[in-house]
Amino acid sequence: MITLNTISPEKMSEDERLSEIAYLLSLGLARLNTNLEQEKAQRVETRLAIRPPKSVHTDSSQRVREQVREALLQRTKGQ
Repeated sequence: MITLNTISPEKMSEDERLSEIAYLLSLGLARLNTNLEQEKAQRVETRLAIRPPKSVHTDSSQRVREQVREALLQRTKGQ
């Protein structure tokens, strides 16, 4: 558990106040970093748990191309 300084800033020296500010900022940055790491871990888990949807357009366009090629080949063979 973190113990907070309960001394009034008015009774602290300049160095003590700067030290207190630096300490509080370091706690905040550590907390922010921990939250970011947890969010990143959750995104990785989600990404691994859910497969992306299969692209319908790629498959159908490939089939259309193949059908066009076949039709052109049959036309050239027929002439």
